[in-house]
Amino acid sequence: MRSPLAMAVALAVLAASSSASSQVRPDSQPAAPVQALRVYLDCRTGGCDRDFFRTEIAFVDHVREAAVAQVHVMVTGQQTGGGGRQFALVFLGRGEFAGERDSLAYLSRQSDTDDEIRQGLARTIALGLVRFAARTPAAAGLRVSYTAPEQAVAHASATKDPWNYWVFETSAHGSLDGERTSRSHNVSGSLGANRTTAAWKIEMSANGHYNENRFVLPPDTTGRERVIHVYTHGFGGDALVVKSLTDHWSTGAGGSVSSSSFSNIDLELPFQHSGIRSLEFT
Repeated sequence: MRSPLAMAVALAVLAASSSASSQVRPDSQPAAPVQALRVYLDCRTGGCDRDFFRTEIAFVDHVREAAVAQVHVMVTGQQTGGGGRQFALVFLGRGEFAGERDSLAYLSRQSDTDDEIRQGLARTIALGLVRFAARTPAAAGLRVSYTAPEQAVAHASATKDPWNYWVFETSAHGSLDGERTSRSHNVSGSLGANRTTAAWKIEMSANGHYNENRFVLPPDTTGRERVIHVYTHGFGGDALVVKSLTDHWSTGAGGSVSSSSFSNIDLELPFQHSGIRSLEFT
């Protein structure tokens, strides 16, 4: 049989253990930062993962009652014609932010996974909360970061254009037809070159053609068959060079040259200067 003293000691140890256990508060989530922005998320559509948002948007205090929140976030969504989903986010200020309102939108694609959708929503919610959090003590821990789009990165690292911004165009045409008393054929072609940069604009082109026609006339009084050949040919070219001076001003010069046997012009040089429009050599 135990003595009264041993029983008293055992009771004292049990009481101390019970008191220590009652002072330990189980809490699966860490306490929110002191004076962090209190946010109530009111999600009225699918795609909202509240536990994920609590983890990803860690600079605010996620509360469970709208009455104690400083910002009330409403999220709604609807299907788009392309098979994606459009989310509308409204940020309503409360308390010291009463009367303030902001709205953002997030558009998901049909091919987006559930994880991509919740990542996009979390990013958009965080962007909308920054303007409010920036006026709280939590602002000291905020940092702004930027990830350039893949297209911009690819453009920045693109290799030099092997053609040095030149674009060339060429074309060729031809035809041939005939019968017993007539025959004709013609050929034509053109070549163009253009180069446009922030500083220069250069345009050049050239073209040419050749036509031949053969006609057989009825025999003359001597009985000989008469044949007539008709030839026409010509060429042309033009050039324009423009230099950019500012965002709104530039200077340049242009000219052209042409020749046509059909028009009886050996060489024509159109230009604009002192009222003289062109020179012709025939």
